[in-house]
Amino acid sequence: MKWRYVDTGTSTGAWNMAADEAIMRHCAAGLVPPTLRFYRWSPATLTLGYFQRAERDVDFDACRRQGIDVVRRLTGGRAVLHDHELTYSIIMAKANCPLPESVTESYRILSRGLAEGFRILNLPVAMTRPAPRAGKLGSSGACFDALSAWELAADGKKIVGSAQARRYDALVQHGSILNDLEADKLFSTMKDADPLRLARAKETFLDKATSIRHLLGHPLEMADLISAFKEGFFLALGRDLNAEFEESPLTPGELEMTERLAAEKYQSDEWNMIR
Repeated sequence: MKWRYVDTGTSTGAWNMAADEAIMRHCAAGLVPPTLRFYRWSPATLTLGYFQRAERDVDFDACRRQGIDVVRRLTGGRAVLHDHELTYSIIMAKANCPLPESVTESYRILSRGLAEGFRILNLPVAMTRPAPRAGKLGSSGACFDALSAWELAADGKKIVGSAQARRYDALVQHGSILNDLEADKLFSTMKDADPLRLARAKETFLDKATSIRHLLGHPLEMADLISAFKEGFFLALGRDLNAEFEESPLTPGELEMTERLAAEKYQSDEWNMIR
């Protein structure tokens, strides 16, 4: 099965989220093949889960002071601060989708590419398994505050945060591969009706989340991350989904739709403050 690989480089949060939606719509229309995309963020961006209550969880004044953008994702879950990371998205049409109907099972298959990337980097990371409380939320509005089934963990701590959604007759799974993690910066963007509860959540956060820097003592070069996870996804998706990758850029139609969605939707208060 023909797949596309594209690295769109570094962009704003609004552009990155618009690009995922534009690719979804083009996949659903049969205009482009299933797509693996890598990307980065500038400036640092806080993304909100689709159902997350923005005014309850986010300190927008603190974000503005620090030059941190805020944008709502298409996927669920809680807030993620995108800064020192490699982000991936996997997008395909729902029609003739080779993945299981079960979100959990499809999540497991797609996450194998992440596991392969860490294996190539020789980092001791494993996929978590389903448990009775696997999907339980943590104590704050931050995504890395809790592990879910089939996520990537090192010493029991989350090192990749992923989420999946099925919209526009397409599927997207995207996530953050953490090269570094700044708990102070993340929690400076959060708020809670009970300040003591937020303080306690920050104190315990690094017991639940980690990064490559925390494992190795230093972050890796981005080129090394891209090389390892590109190879990892190619191996895993080739083996499990018979994917044959070809590197090609976004089409003019995808780029036009991305620019329009970024300006009209993902930069708008109507979208970002909807909840």
